Amino acid sequence: MSGAGFILAMNLFMSGIFAAAFFMISFYDKNCVPARFFALAYGLGMLNFAIEFLIPSLADARGAVFLAFAVLVVAMLIFAAGVAQRYAKITPWWLFAVVLVLSLVSNQLTVDMARQSIVRMSVYQGPYAVIFAICAFLVARSERRSAFDRVLMGLFVLNSAHFLSKPFLATALGGMGDRPQSYIATEYALLSQSASAVLSVATAILLLTILTRNLLASIATDSETDVLSSLFNRRGFERRVRTALSEAQAGDIPVCLIICDLDYFKQINDTYGHATGDKVIAGFAAILKSVSDCEKIAARIGGEEFAVLLPGSISQTARHYAEDVRLAFSGFKLTELAGNDSFTASFGIAEFQAGEGFSSMMRRADHALYEAKKAGRNCVRLAANDLPDTAMDNVQRLER
Repeated sequence: MSGAGFILAMNLFMSGIFAAAFFMISFYDKNCVPARFFALAYGLGMLNFAIEFLIPSLADARGAVFLAFAVLVVAMLIFAAGVAQRYAKITPWWLFAVVLVLSLVSNQLTVDMARQSIVRMSVYQGPYAVIFAICAFLVARSERRSAFDRVLMGLFVLNSAHFLSKPFLATALGGMGDRPQSYIATEYALLSQSASAVLSVATAILLLTILTRNLLASIATDSETDVLSSLFNRRGFERRVRTALSEAQAGDIPVCLIICDLDYFKQINDTYGHATGDKVIAGFAAILKSVSDCEKIAARIGGEEFAVLLPGSISQTARHYAEDVRLAFSGFKLTELAGNDSFTASFGIAEFQAGEGFSSMMRRADHALYEAKKAGRNCVRLAANDLPDTAMDNVQRLER
């Protein structure tokens, strides 16, 4: 086996590995549509390399050469579609169709030209260069421009330049063989396949890195999200609150914490069932998110207990928000419940004090919620600023 043949075999093998890797990402992340396109593209890349590998053994290779060309163009267009799914709002299918048709037609129009013709070689390599240029353009126009994305865009540009340079490289190295079967034994084939392998591997690894980072971020988000309410769970809430409090301390910014609890929620579950109770939970969560456009971090921290942090808000602003939520919830309706049934919630508010920790702020807000319950529920209470840390030790919560 020649050096170029060995590189060709390695390209086939690596395409299979990358196809499997992208498939696994799409398997674990059902929403990662780009990974499906990349898996299919690298799978077709395997077919292209397999055809290229068989060409030297064929008596008449014209059909195989065209098939290899067509398969690779389709594979790269599918790859570009994956890039578009990742970076563009709309996938330019019409543009991909035009590139495909023009590529196949121009290839057949130049098939009888001399193999060493710059025009023929440019027509053969041109579609690949154009497709990678489109990929670079899609990334450049995207709002996602992290360091990884910029490096990926640079790799696309390098790939495009690589294919544009191939006709001139072939001429400089003595051509690509007098017939398709002799291509694999040329010096040009060795250098061309090696450079393509390096760029292909670098591009695939970077794409895998980008998609894997997204997958890990998605897993982290899911682990910090309450499924029923779509709000943060206690873990996700506390992590973000501690960061917000640190920023408030450093910038002398007001912050308020609201603890809210659905009144008599156990009766709703006992009377109408847990499915209806779940709808009430989801409805209250939707109200927390929709009421007011102020910055907020909302979470479900217990069965029927919620917490909302309002960075940049003083206690009176927080009180207005809580009252708006309370009124909106009192008007919340479910078809499963009798028309006269209404819902209420109680709220406790604590404003951040300089040097205060999250646990102290939480205790004060919780004590204010207890005062709201004691006052008859369905109301809002503000925490005292000088509440001792031990105040909650003697508090016996009312039954909720």
